[in-house]
Amino acid sequence: MKKKRSLILLGSMVLLLMLAALPFTAACAPSAPAGPVTLTAVQFLPKGNVTMEGFVVFVNMVNEAMKGKLQIEVKGGPEVTSAREQPEAVRSGAVDIAVVPASYYKAIVPVAGAMNLSKLTQFEEDKSGFTKYFQEAHEAGGLHFLAKGEWTEPYHLYSKTRITNQDGLKGKKWRHAASYPFFDALGLVPVTMNHPDVYAGLERGLIEGTIIKNSAYHQMKWYEVAPYIIGPGFWSMGGTTIIMNLDSYNSLPSKVQKLLDETAQKARQPMGDRISALSVQQIVDLKAVGAEFVEWSPADSQRFLDTITLATWKVHEKKLGADGVATLKSLIGY
Repeated sequence: MKKKRSLILLGSMVLLLMLAALPFTAACAPSAPAGPVTLTAVQFLPKGNVTMEGFVVFVNMVNEAMKGKLQIEVKGGPEVTSAREQPEAVRSGAVDIAVVPASYYKAIVPVAGAMNLSKLTQFEEDKSGFTKYFQEAHEAGGLHFLAKGEWTEPYHLYSKTRITNQDGLKGKKWRHAASYPFFDALGLVPVTMNHPDVYAGLERGLIEGTIIKNSAYHQMKWYEVAPYIIGPGFWSMGGTTIIMNLDSYNSLPSKVQKLLDETAQKARQPMGDRISALSVQQIVDLKAVGAEFVEWSPADSQRFLDTITLATWKVHEKKLGADGVATLKSLIGY
């Protein structure tokens, strides 16, 4: 009997201790988020740059669709994280999302640098298998591919002097970036220079030309120091991507992942439409401020396009191998 009373007393004491510990346990337990998950983002050009308009459409659509679940907070551009360091910042988890030129992270995802060469729209790439292939390549590099950052607006060459064919480019000092691996084939002299320094570089003769898109060329007023838009446009199917840290993506509930991916897919057409509208208007606006479009003959234009395409594929073959290039070509319209 005495033993029974002792067991009852011991049990009561244990129960009291457990009850006393409940508030502490509750305080230490992880709590559910009080609000939506916030994903931080950066962009390779400053906020307000017209080239980033597609990304603005993307962010607004995601934030609207994901209300109460997730929101993207754009911290800024290269003033927050250097443009060339943004892909690694995403991969390492310093930020969650970035919109950057795909060529900036070809060391992480080798096939990314070849995205410029696609002849297909994003929707055609879905059907060809490229989108799935591209996603798997990103995941192998610790990234999640959301969408192209812009598409439908081509790149152009901009020059201080009037150049009427490809031969006129030989020996010219041109602003260079990793996105353009065809300088040797054109005989251009590469000069590395950040976007904010290009105006002064052109003005002082440090460079004689550059490559970008009409929207950015217009907004940054480079037409004042390089008034000639020469030759054909090229690579209009997108040169930038919206990428996300893979761990950040995997940490989201599956329903939120699905909604994020679906919204990214839905945003692609409005993004393209916005950039297309801007592209058409830019031609009108640039002519109004005195920029001159120097059209090359059909033969010279085709020669230029063939030259940069062949040179770019050769560079990628060194990284991807002949079989890798053959696979990639089959997925993007070659």
